[in-house]
Amino acid sequence: MAAHSDRASLAPLLVGGPLLALNHALLAAGLRRRLDGWRGAATRFLRGEESSFVLSAFGLDPWSDAQRPAQPSTAQTTDRIKVRLEAFLRAEPGCRVRLRRGVDEDACEASSTGDGCWTIAIEPWLEGPERFLIPAADAWGAPWRDGGDTGTSPLINVLCRVDPTGRGGCDIWLRINHAGSDGVPMQEVLTRLEAAWGSAAPVLYPTPEAFKRFEGERPVSGPAPLSLVQCFADFGPLLAWRKDQNERLTAGGGGPSLTLASGLMWRLAELPEFSGVRMASTVEVAPRGNLPRGVGVVVIRPSDYRRRGDGLRRYAAEVVRQMERTRRGVSSGCRTLDALAVMPARTARGVLRAAVSRTSLTFGSMVLTVVKDARVFGAPVGEIGHPHGFIAIGSARLPASDGRLVGCATMKGPRGVVGAYPELIRRAINSTQ
Repeated sequence: MAAHSDRASLAPLLVGGPLLALNHALLAAGLRRRLDGWRGAATRFLRGEESSFVLSAFGLDPWSDAQRPAQPSTAQTTDRIKVRLEAFLRAEPGCRVRLRRGVDEDACEASSTGDGCWTIAIEPWLEGPERFLIPAADAWGAPWRDGGDTGTSPLINVLCRVDPTGRGGCDIWLRINHAGSDGVPMQEVLTRLEAAWGSAAPVLYPTPEAFKRFEGERPVSGPAPLSLVQCFADFGPLLAWRKDQNERLTAGGGGPSLTLASGLMWRLAELPEFSGVRMASTVEVAPRGNLPRGVGVVVIRPSDYRRRGDGLRRYAAEVVRQMERTRRGVSSGCRTLDALAVMPARTARGVLRAAVSRTSLTFGSMVLTVVKDARVFGAPVGEIGHPHGFIAIGSARLPASDGRLVGCATMKGPRGVVGAYPELIRRAINSTQ
């Protein structure tokens, strides 16, 4: 049975592999029109609810451009939020997108008005650490895919919570369909919203200790048993270590430097649980000709570089080299996605499924992504691959209630695996002291 299963999983690769190689050659020679490899992968492999990601903004002031009532009621503020938020989203071209669903792939469909591109739900206000807990799947006011395999789905589900104290503030959460957009551009939308609305009241984030009781695994719908885990951590020791190491690495000019992601991956690789794991970090791909900005990955096994005294320098240099190639869209991963994009959707899905199930060389076994301006950033995960899950981190400098600066990390991946990650991340951070 096992041998038969192995042959079945290998069959698409044997059939599609030569086609993939041919597409590589034709694209390199300029004999085939280049399509958007990243968006093609997203619309074929990041369509499910497990692949959605979450962003957030806290303590916004929906009354900042109007005469605020002396003590606005919850109903008044709710009405104000809906009117102003609708106008804001309609003015954002990146939000005026809906997904046309298909059997093997979805299609991004632009809308001039924004109709069908988002939903807005209102939920009761929460106080304390629970305020910063990613909303449950049934809180968003809309099913993930209504109507089966045909029809359209919104790009964004919005969830608003209205402060009932009379200050007129609100928290806003976005759940984004990853088939239609990515973390950095959607965070840019939220940053513009924060700038336009301003703050109704200062926001203090929970300490790691106060949030600890919310760190348990929460089930996630998907093709396999998956969990979502969330924690807050004091990243201070890691940031101080990275600053010290970068001063040494760049002394004399021209040396490589560590990002927050590459620094954390290096420290995680010290732990037995991550030794030998091939890790991926996301990188924004610059626009190329007629292709828009996209996403690529740097894939590396940090433990391979720990055997010599100059291992950190060699590791940092290799990450920088791969980042530069990925930003230009010429890395191995980018070229693979570009070659898959010109295949029929069903063939491409079979080839990628077979490849990812057999190796972590191109896309890694674990992904770590950082959106540095995000508050609480809820991790996505693909429908296949990444047996060590996906870690998402926002800003590492959020003001906590005890005066420290903290950051939120969320993990999504196989149930029983990612549940241990909050403690492992803290161990990796604190081992830098």
